[in-house]
Amino acid sequence: MTRLAWFTATAAVATVVVLALADGVVEIIAFELIVGGLVATAFLAVGPLRPARILERAPMTAAIGTRNHPPQLQRLEWMVEFATTASADAELRLIPELRELTAARLQQRHGIDLSADRDRAAALLGPEVWPYLDPQRPQRFGRSALSPQQVDVIVSAIEDL
Repeated sequence: MTRLAWFTATAAVATVVVLALADGVVEIIAFELIVGGLVATAFLAVGPLRPARILERAPMTAAIGTRNHPPQLQRLEWMVEFATTASADAELRLIPELRELTAARLQQRHGIDLSADRDRAAALLGPEVWPYLDPQRPQRFGRSALSPQQVDVIVSAIEDL
């Protein structure tokens, strides 16, 4: 950040000098170059917004990162973590994944097609879980994120199939 402060002060002085000495188009070009330099320096000073920086602030990240789980299980853990913080992650990632697992489990153990026999699938899953796993459920991103308890109820229902 010291670089950014130094560059800002230098740019301010350069702007004053250019505005005092030049007329017309030169002022505009100089001003655009200085502002462009400020923006470029700000990006360099702050650095990119990497997912790692964002994840460092997540409360469960440290616990998940220290476990030695297979990559597929770690991926599911991340999906659950993100689905409990953002509705878009729940709607686009976790719910479709859980729906796919439910469809496979229903087909293997009960011979039920989740999409074709929705009534039997709904009866097996129960009224508390069915609204999340219904294949005809519209995606709505304005919903609130899933709570860990909701995820637990859904996963338990899938395990009980």
